Amino acid sequence: MPESAGYFTLPGNLKVVPERFTISEVLHLRALQHPDKPVFTYLHDGIHARETVTFREFDEQVTALAQRLEGKSLKGGRVLMFYPPGIDFLRALFACLRSGIVAVPAYPPRKNRKLNRIHAIVKDCSPAAILATDSIARDLERNFSEDELLSKIPWLITNTENQESTGTFSFSPAPGDLAFIQYTSGSTGTPKGVMISHRNIMVNSRNLHLHFHTDDSSRSVMWLPQFHDMGLLLGVFQPVFTGYHAVFMSPVSFAGKPYNWLKAITDYKGTFSGGPNFAFDHCVEKISPEEPATLDLSSLRMVFNGAEPVRYETLQRFSETFRESGLPQGVLFPGYGMAETTLSIAVSDKGTKRPYLSVDSSQLRENRVVPVEDQHPLAV
Repeated sequence: MPESAGYFTLPGNLKVVPERFTISEVLHLRALQHPDKPVFTYLHDGIHARETVTFREFDEQVTALAQRLEGKSLKGGRVLMFYPPGIDFLRALFACLRSGIVAVPAYPPRKNRKLNRIHAIVKDCSPAAILATDSIARDLERNFSEDELLSKIPWLITNTENQESTGTFSFSPAPGDLAFIQYTSGSTGTPKGVMISHRNIMVNSRNLHLHFHTDDSSRSVMWLPQFHDMGLLLGVFQPVFTGYHAVFMSPVSFAGKPYNWLKAITDYKGTFSGGPNFAFDHCVEKISPEEPATLDLSSLRMVFNGAEPVRYETLQRFSETFRESGLPQGVLFPGYGMAETTLSIAVSDKGTKRPYLSVDSSQLRENRVVPVEDQHPLAV
């Protein structure tokens, strides 16, 4: 899609977004454009909506929290963010982005679990504070009050005070300023912090929008962890950037009953969704033979598969299983990315053919692509 100099062009009535804008400024723009349109809905049990906020409500709540944070002398510093799934995390994240505080999203520490990952993050980023909900703060106090690192960091509860702003908030970070630090999984070593600027968020959001063809009529349904790259960029920033309604549930609600994910797509007429390869296998294996007939997936336009190796047989099984649910042909798209690139590296454009090819895995390790038959013992 062509771009005018100094602007990101967007579809429909969204027109353009100045390149100098940050994602928090885009939020304010959306609040002015369509104030009463829902932006986030949280299904607390995977079925029922605990909270829905409009663009205007969310923008005002973010401003109110940014005003609170302004008095805490945290600007330019790093803050750990410990939140359960929900809109409280989103308010705190955008308040940090709006007020120039560097957010460090992380999964809250849990009792009887090793703290190696959290300790590595704390030592690496030296947070000035911990932002949390009142329930998470109580858990920290009860279970980790004697921890040598966490006990020394002041924490701030963000969900208990008035969420009405007292006016405008004038500070606006520059596009090149650091927005948040995304830590890698640490599966192959110590977690490494990736510095993501406001410009990184905007450029990646623009690219994802162009490849996935989202627009202001889109509606996403997600269960991905919000504190990690795919959940953040696709589940949180993309709805704000493009101006559509995002519905989400916790990973636990999906893992315990994957039917919840597809039922939410049915109920909210979701057009955009996705997850790692295992999620599609999980649906095929755990949803009963009778349940696909109770679903309507015909609204889907794009379903991405990423974050781990994408298996052709998985896509085939999912397509066949949910054909009777109205799953359109050609809506499953593989993608590849990592935190080090903000998120996306390679994704298929909607409408392009995606040929399937088996290759020799031993040759692939040597950076050579050698096609083989599907039945070849080293085929991948």
